Amino acid sequence: GHYTLEVSSPGIDRPLFTVEHFTRFIGSEAKLNVALPIDGRHRFQGLIKGVEGDRIHLDQDGKDVHIAHANIVKAKLVPDYVALGFGAAPKKNEHLGARKRAPKHK
Repeated sequence: GHYTLEVSSPGIDRPLFTVEHFTRFIGSEAKLNVALPIDGRHRFQGLIKGVEGDRIHLDQDGKDVHIAHANIVKAKLVPDYVALGFGAAPKKNEHLGARKRAPKHK
């Protein structure tokens, strides 16, 4: 008989379900939602630094956060659009905020 075969990939914002997924993507950025808050937070985003047993080590804005895999409700990779060629790389020496202007001479 006739059939339709559909093939797909998890995509660039791949969901992370198992400890092995986190291990495979050490060095990548991920977004996580947890069931029980950690330091009053339910949502985290940062670099996956490592996995130790069932604990995920995440760098959240320069702070090391340890999250039990059982506490993770949802997790997915954050795409690096610059590395994929879809975004402009940040310019070197460009600071956030207003640009300084040279003083006007009278």
